[in-house]
Amino acid sequence: MKSKTAILTIKLILIILNSCSIFENKPDDEIIEITFDRSSFPNATMLTAEVIDFNEPLNPMAFDIIYDTLILSRNRQGDPYYLELYNMKNNELVMRFAKRGRGPNEYLSAYYSNKTSIDSSFFLLDLTQNRASKFDIDSLLQFGENYQPYWFEIPYFAGIDVAMLDSSTALIFNKFYINNDEYSNNLNNPIFAFNIFEDTDFSEIGEDYEFFTFNVSDSYIAVSPNKETIWVLYQKDNRIDIFNKDLKRIKTLYGPEEFSPEYYLRDGLDGNHVSMKKRTRTFWRCFYTSDYIYVIYIGEYDREQMRPRDIYKFAWNGSLLHRYQLDRDLNTIYIDSNKEYIYGTAVKSGEYPELVRYKIK
Repeated sequence: MKSKTAILTIKLILIILNSCSIFENKPDDEIIEITFDRSSFPNATMLTAEVIDFNEPLNPMAFDIIYDTLILSRNRQGDPYYLELYNMKNNELVMRFAKRGRGPNEYLSAYYSNKTSIDSSFFLLDLTQNRASKFDIDSLLQFGENYQPYWFEIPYFAGIDVAMLDSSTALIFNKFYINNDEYSNNLNNPIFAFNIFEDTDFSEIGEDYEFFTFNVSDSYIAVSPNKETIWVLYQKDNRIDIFNKDLKRIKTLYGPEEFSPEYYLRDGLDGNHVSMKKRTRTFWRCFYTSDYIYVIYIGEYDREQMRPRDIYKFAWNGSLLHRYQLDRDLNTIYIDSNKEYIYGTAVKSGEYPELVRYKIK
């Protein structure tokens, strides 16, 4: 009996040592890949929207919340301003800004980028003029129309989002990146980093790319508050890439649906254009706190038959935490400072959007 026990003990020790050896010899650049679906989330909650009475904006396209107390309305085509700011308690107009035009502090297009309430800044991207402006919210409220944001150039291949890795390094999605072997531009990294305080010549970047992929490639980028983790949320693929601070991919999440988009090639004035046979949107906007990141998921996009959407709650390391099932077609997201409500823009084809909120605690 003692002999059998000794043999079992030795086998157990060998198994443990072998496991330790495998772990120790694991290559540093090995990427963890995880496939998940809706049932993979340990918790799920069905939420019902509460519509917030708010009918003041000129021509609203979407709503965002700032500091739990301000409503930011994004107007269509900047007519005459792209942005309006309202007091959330009484719906009174605080200011209009980001005027449409070609002046030094005007915009020909304005993509709003703000994914957290941890800091006091947001960005507006003018993809028509290949430049962006960084706003400090406190200074904007203090100086109003006299406030001058900091402007910097962005590359012509920038997506509709921007994130800061540190005080000077901006991250954008390179729209020449495509995750498809047939039409690959041989880009290993979808993230492009540059210094916003230095002049960078972007004109020669992209001259060797074989395919024009702007119709099928874009993402949102989120940087964790400790600057250790970077998330790339693909807008047209069921995929999330997680990078470390050195811009090395460490994990990829595939899901929540099986997804194999069909592409085709067409001629364009600037080369071979890759397009999708069916218009698709998958991960669509996110909002993060110090501990969690909340992501809207749409799935295959059908303008004629929009469907309620999911919000997934993750830890920054990619752990699946919670699934919220919504009763509305939501396309913006904000979590209040007490993590009690989800705010967002509910959209319906042919009608003005509504500002809604969902109670989550």
